[in-house]
Amino acid sequence: MSDYIIFNAIIKIGGSLANKKEGFTNLCHYLKKLYDDYKFIIVPGGGVFADQVRSIDKEFNLDKSQSHFMAIFSESLFGYLIYTKLSNSKLVSKIDSLYDSEKYFDSIPILLPFKYFIDKDPLPHTWKVTSDSIAYYLGQILGIEKVILVKDVDGLYTKNPMEYPDIKLIKKISATELSKIEEDTCVDKHLSKLIKKYKKSCYLVNGFHPKRIRNILKDISTVSTLIYE
Repeated sequence: MSDYIIFNAIIKIGGSLANKKEGFTNLCHYLKKLYDDYKFIIVPGGGVFADQVRSIDKEFNLDKSQSHFMAIFSESLFGYLIYTKLSNSKLVSKIDSLYDSEKYFDSIPILLPFKYFIDKDPLPHTWKVTSDSIAYYLGQILGIEKVILVKDVDGLYTKNPMEYPDIKLIKKISATELSKIEEDTCVDKHLSKLIKKYKKSCYLVNGFHPKRIRNILKDISTVSTLIYE
C-alpha cells in the first residue's frame, strides 16, 4: 500500500476551455509544472465533442442510454486533445492501473471514463449528468480528498455574468442551495445530489487563471466557488 501514489486531487478540465487556444495551452503548461509538486488525475470534459452528441441526439431521437454513453465516449476525444498538449501525460482507461506507481508517478494520468461507466453504469442516463458529476463521482470512489472542476468562468453565479456584468461571484454555496437554483449554471443539475450523498465538497475555478488551482491545493483562499454538503 505504501508504494501507491497518493493523489491530491481530481482535476476536471472543462471542454469550453479549448475555445480559447492560448488560454487552454497555458493551462496545460501550468499543469505540467504543477504535477511536480502535487499528484492529481485529470478527467476531461466533453466540450465541442459532447455538443455534437447533443445535436445528434436531437436529430436522430436517441434514447437516453444511447446519448448518455455517446456523451461519455466523447470525453475521450477531449481527453486525447489534452494529451497532445501535456507532454508528461498518459491516457488511462482502467481505474486499477492508476496505482501503478512506476507508470504514473512522473506522468499525469488522464482518466478516460467510458470503460468504467459502461461496465459499472453508476449514474442516471440523463443530460443532467455531465463530466462534472462524472469527475466528482470518480473522486469519491477513488477516495480522493479534493475535486476541482476547472471552468472558463471564475465560479458559480446565479445568472450569466456575460449578460449580467454586475452579478457577484458565489464564494460558497451548499448543495441544497445549489439544487434550488432553477436557471442553468456552470455545473450540471445532478452534482448537488452527489454532494449531498457523499458529503464531500468540490471547487469551481477558472482555468484561464491556473495559479488558482495551486492555491486550492495549498488551502490558500482564492477566487473560486466552494460547493459543500
